[in-house]
Amino acid sequence: MYTTSSSARSIVVYVQAKDTEGGTAKLIFDCAGSDVFKTGSIIESRAASEASFDASIANETSLEYTPADVATNLFTTGSKIYFVCFEKGTWTIGYDFASDALAVTGAFAFAS
Repeated sequence: MYTTSSSARSIVVYVQAKDTEGGTAKLIFDCAGSDVFKTGSIIESRAASEASFDASIANETSLEYTPADVATNLFTTGSKIYFVCFEKGTWTIGYDFASDALAVTGAFAFAS
């Protein structure tokens, strides 16, 4: 994440400050050190222009977003991802993405 080591009750909120239109480079959130995402964490994705969800499996350490080069990305200006550490070394997530009916592109996935 953005800390060198997590401790219980750590909170990080990422707010997307720029529109993701015009690029396809991945945005990667990587856990620090030996930290991981809580197994079974879920995030919404729009890889095929339909809502789908990716669930984390054991020992996954990164969350990756790949935007589409269009103005219809799910993750755009003002979108938020909440990273919360209830247990030392294990991060849970929450999110608040675009709610526009046209926000149908962009893919999120957990990875190792």
